[in-house]
Amino acid sequence: MKNIKIVIAIIVGFGLASFVYEVKKGNPPVKVYREGDAMINVWENKNQQGESYFSYQVQKEYSKDEQKKYTNNFYRNELKDLKKILDQVITELETEK
Repeated sequence: MKNIKIVIAIIVGFGLASFVYEVKKGNPPVKVYREGDAMINVWENKNQQGESYFSYQVQKEYSKDEQKKYTNNFYRNELKDLKKILDQVITELETEK
């Protein structure tokens, strides 16, 4: 469980705090997209009627003091990796329709 890799999401609404909360709850993302350090996590949620819907969390992984950390801040040179996985997610969503 320690080595779970987390990916970046399209909708940044969750932010880092909710990511930490979700992992502690033991609710892993249903899908993770990754390119370089950029990641998109796909989280499955249920509405009051029990129907599933998905939310997307965008972030990057980095190391500090030999520990994995996560942020939703990107440097200019990291945006190409983020764009690659955003394009992949969007293409998959468009083909599902």
